Amino acid sequence: MSRTLDRSQGNFEAMPVSDGAPIVESGSNADGEWTKWADGTQTVGMLELLTEGAGAGSFNRAVYNLPIPFNSAIYSEAVSQEGVPNGANGWLVISIEKKFAAQFEMVLTTNVGWTSPTTVGFSIIATGRWK
Repeated sequence: MSRTLDRSQGNFEAMPVSDGAPIVESGSNADGEWTKWADGTQTVGMLELLTEGAGAGSFNRAVYNLPIPFNSAIYSEAVSQEGVPNGANGWLVISIEKKFAAQFEMVLTTNVGWTSPTTVGFSIIATGRWK
């Protein structure tokens, strides 16, 4: 669901404000949530799962759709792991391999020797431009 405020007259003063910046649109869908500000900044937030294969040194990659596209593939993202799966002890590397305006590819690599495939949860926040 998306909410867009009438900005046809350029009256940003009547719009909701967050930290002093007028919000133009905010919403959510199955892929996550977003907020657009009058200055052209857009922020999206997502919770995702990635299944890691069994065995040390394994890796997996997956492509995720952003809840709403940016105007280009130039945006910054922060990814954090949500909890430690199965009490794992070792390292886990999360990387964004490819970025597009509407999606990105995330890769998970680990030295943890899981005996079976394990699903890891991540939260992703990305900030870029919508105009």
